[in-house]
Amino acid sequence: MIQQFFISREFQDCGPLPDLLKRNKIALFAKSLISFEAVPFINPIGYDVIFFSSFRSAQFFINEFSIANSTQVACIGTETAQKLNKIGIQASFIGSQSGNPQKVAMDFKNWLGERTVIFPHSDQSLHSVANCLNTSQVKLVEVYKTTYSSSIIPTCDLYIFSSPSNLKSFLSTNKIDEKAKVIAWGRSTEKELIKNKIPVMNVLQTGTLDELVSFLRTYFNLK
Repeated sequence: MIQQFFISREFQDCGPLPDLLKRNKIALFAKSLISFEAVPFINPIGYDVIFFSSFRSAQFFINEFSIANSTQVACIGTETAQKLNKIGIQASFIGSQSGNPQKVAMDFKNWLGERTVIFPHSDQSLHSVANCLNTSQVKLVEVYKTTYSSSIIPTCDLYIFSSPSNLKSFLSTNKIDEKAKVIAWGRSTEKELIKNKIPVMNVLQTGTLDELVSFLRTYFNLK
């Protein structure tokens, strides 16, 4: 049975997870180990679609430029789409499995057709979706940079890493006990864990907190 749980997200971003763990007397350590800073950028002209790989990329973009009425919005998954909707941005394309960027890329490629698309991104982006498209259709715009802000995390029984960057930051000052269980928030994070020879118990496909909570309930028989 797990007694201590770490997730590389801020507590207020953990949705129903804190209550679930509290009911089962599991200590939660929720902390993002990365921070973000805007970088100057130019909004290129002549694109049909804007693709947001995260709500954060959307925030940094719209802080500087508005989205033209003629531009359709696409995003990586349902969690990002819901956050966009709350600020009045409706996504026309929503990836069905944000934890599997290759599938999102193929679905998006089919939806996009011959149109052009801009990808606001961070300096740490893997460009998983953009790399699957014809380069003549793609415009990449770096809108923010990611920096490590690691700290000592108590030894836990279960860890979930929400991004490759959070994992890299964690490993710069911490180690994972060989008996601990590890969950990857998507395939990109899974690849980084495997690269560091860390066994992965489960990979979140949709990248939502509901999926995580459902898995924890079933796997650990939580109430």
